[in-house]
Amino acid sequence: MINVYWSKYNIFTNELNPSMSFEPSNILLDYSKNIGKPIRDDVNWIGCPAVKNLLKNTFSFKNPMTLDLSFNKDKTIDWNGANLEDYISVREYSENKLIMDYLVPLSLFSEDDISIDVIDPFFNKNKIGNAHFIPGQFNISKWFRPVVPSYAIYDNIRFKINENEDLFYIKFNTDKKINFIEFYFTDTLRDVVKSSLEIKRYKKNTPLSNLYKKFDSNRINKIVMKEIRKSRI
Repeated sequence: MINVYWSKYNIFTNELNPSMSFEPSNILLDYSKNIGKPIRDDVNWIGCPAVKNLLKNTFSFKNPMTLDLSFNKDKTIDWNGANLEDYISVREYSENKLIMDYLVPLSLFSEDDISIDVIDPFFNKNKIGNAHFIPGQFNISKWFRPVVPSYAIYDNIRFKINENEDLFYIKFNTDKKINFIEFYFTDTLRDVVKSSLEIKRYKKNTPLSNLYKKFDSNRINKIVMKEIRKSRI
């Protein structure tokens, strides 16, 4: 069994309500319940070894609030709420393309050597046209940074994700059972994350292997684990 420590605290704005649901949910179990019992074994696709191997340690993280906005051709955004900058960050990619970060980050850490794949929630019925989820992979024992759902926005679209809808999936690349343990952010953890993000900003395209070496040589893993132990829920 591998202990994976997780937190839903918004290190960007300090505003994410702790009561918002962001619990990890095993999608193999979820969809086994949702689709019901098959009438024959030969149609039991969710019982197929190829599917089970993929989904065994793949977890869904639900959207904690409804996000509903429109991107216009002139790159303005229509939004009915207040303080949009507390919820999204938008960067220009090209003349008619944008990158949007949805600021409901998930933080993960483990003392065990384990990498994760952050992937599109492919079981979602509500697909967002002309917007693509940006996937990623990194080792959560060797780098401490938030998982932030990010999207490539093409042209003018309405972008809507409902509350409790799958926001993204995380596949843990191990056959061992995952034991989730929640923690709150401390000021020290927030400083660690900010320094991690600063490195990526000022040393663009730095290989992950180099970042892992810095993380290890500076014993940041020890600092992170010490703070997590103080703030476990």
